[in-house]
Amino acid sequence: PAAAQSVVTVEASYLERIATPPGAVLVATLEDVSRADAPSVELGRATVEDAGNPPW
Repeated sequence: PAAAQSVVTVEASYLERIATPPGAVLVATLEDVSRADAPSVELGRATVEDAGNPPW
């Protein structure tokens, strides 16, 4: 059977009060951390090239 797909919507920000440098890249990952005795598993990743300034 095909894997179920879901949509996750997020907004990212950071505490620095300065602009991000030119060419900044935002990388967001979704990880399954539910198993205490195992490493996390990456479920998805989104990358925004030349991200500009927050919020994203």
